[in-house]
Amino acid sequence: MESSTGHQRVDYHLLKVQAEMINQIAQVTRGTLVLNELLPTIANQLHQILQVSGCLMFPTHDPPAMATHQVSFPITQSVESTGEPCLIEVFRHLFQSYHSWLAQGKPLIIPESEGKLPPELKQLTYPCDLRAIMMVPLLHGQSCLGSMTLYQCDHEREWTVQEIAFIRGIADHFAIALTHQELEQLYQKQSQELKQKESALKVSEARNRALLEAIPDVIFRVNRDGFYLDWKAAIENPVLFLTNNCIGKHLHNCLPTEVAGLIWEHVEIALESDVMQVIESPVRQDGKLRYFEARIVKSGLDEVAVIVQDITERIEARLTLAQVNDALEVRVQQRTAALRKANQALKGEIIERQKAEEQLRQSEERFRNVVEISSNWMWEMDENAFYTYASPKVWDLLGYEPSEVVGKTPFDLMSQEEAKRVMEILASFNVLKHPFSNLENTRIHKNRQLVVLETSGVPIFDRLGKFCGYRGVDRDITKRKQTEVEIINALAKEKQLGELKSRFITMTSHEFCTPITTIYSSAELLEHYEKKWSKVNKNNHLNSIQNMVENMTRLLNDILLIGKVKSGKIELNLKPI
Repeated sequence: MESSTGHQRVDYHLLKVQAEMINQIAQVTRGTLVLNELLPTIANQLHQILQVSGCLMFPTHDPPAMATHQVSFPITQSVESTGEPCLIEVFRHLFQSYHSWLAQGKPLIIPESEGKLPPELKQLTYPCDLRAIMMVPLLHGQSCLGSMTLYQCDHEREWTVQEIAFIRGIADHFAIALTHQELEQLYQKQSQELKQKESALKVSEARNRALLEAIPDVIFRVNRDGFYLDWKAAIENPVLFLTNNCIGKHLHNCLPTEVAGLIWEHVEIALESDVMQVIESPVRQDGKLRYFEARIVKSGLDEVAVIVQDITERIEARLTLAQVNDALEVRVQQRTAALRKANQALKGEIIERQKAEEQLRQSEERFRNVVEISSNWMWEMDENAFYTYASPKVWDLLGYEPSEVVGKTPFDLMSQEEAKRVMEILASFNVLKHPFSNLENTRIHKNRQLVVLETSGVPIFDRLGKFCGYRGVDRDITKRKQTEVEIINALAKEKQLGELKSRFITMTSHEFCTPITTIYSSAELLEHYEKKWSKVNKNNHLNSIQNMVENMTRLLNDILLIGKVKSGKIELNLKPI
């Protein structure tokens, strides 16, 4: 009788403590307590009630494999800290080995009626001196969330039915708290992700709305059947003008028949092929002929977005350009014919000049060949004009390795005067972020020689439109500059030869005029005074005529001799003196 009364008192005490612990765990689900802070309290209460050596709790999310994170709550100090890793390994092995048993809601009790551990566990538990183990599963629904394990060291112990029921009740509510905690964490995570998606959606909507507002074209949506769904125009009096009354109406009710038919046809093509369609067509509006370009893009299962742009100015410019090209072609043909006639007329007078032109042609041909077979130096620089990339061709042009050029500016490779000149030219391009081309500048080779380069570059912008620098090419035009000097010298020489020729002709004409005048005067005197003059006077004038004829003959022979020397027909006949 006394024994029965004692058991009732124990049962009542365990039920009371169990109720208090369950109430504490329930506060976790209500949010008034934190689970991680409650666990040490429960562990201490279990130690005081059951007088066990320790308690280990293994929460897991992927049975039968143990979770990476394990939490241990030692209840007493009877187990040394060096033995705790051994205990964790033993209980992990037990959980994995008996997972299917625990998943059925059955507790693992060691030892059972025999009062000793199974042989396969004795070797593992020997360093820890384990005598008794109670492993209760943490079950909620069909999921095994882990286990709650009580163990006894130093002395033998058998677990009573009341103790097993006591621990199972706490483990069941602990599993509920774990499930609630996981659901709460999942809810918080999903809520955070939802807020981020909503924020991203708002940003995307604002960006798209800003883009639509910034597009100065007519934009409207139509479905497969050709009915207006929506429209927007950011400019006044746009081509293909629409009104709010057009929404819900067909294309043929709002646009000219030929324009509506053309757009509707390409709407069907865009929906079937999923490829953007581009059409151009004229339309008469307010008595004027205007042109529009429509870009039709599939924007839904059975709808498209149509962007309409007024291209009247572009078409007019295209027509004007064609007319200008035709007129220019006529002028070129006329000019070519005139030049052909002038060339025929001057052909006999420019024989000497042809030699200079041939030299010039050969020089140009040499320069062209050099340009064609040589590569260009490609480079990139940042917004502060520092090279960030240089192709290997810089070695051929300036004698530097690419690594030696990176980090320098173009002005570091120039003299101070040249750097100042080029810097002033590039300043205007850099401010406006405009491209530049054919900028001649002089660089200093690594061997201190001067190299003339022709530089061209285009600005670089990132995806946000921020200016990042320039990318361009340098071409060595040193030889071309030398050729230009040779051409200038050749033209100066030709001009000098022409002046000498003119002076020679003037002098020759004067030399011929003097004897001719003398001959003419003597002949005229002999004609009028032949009967009056004596024989001596007649002979004097005849001698004068003969002398002038001889002078003219010698002068003519000199001119012919000069011609033979110039043409290379005279031969040198050397004789001893």
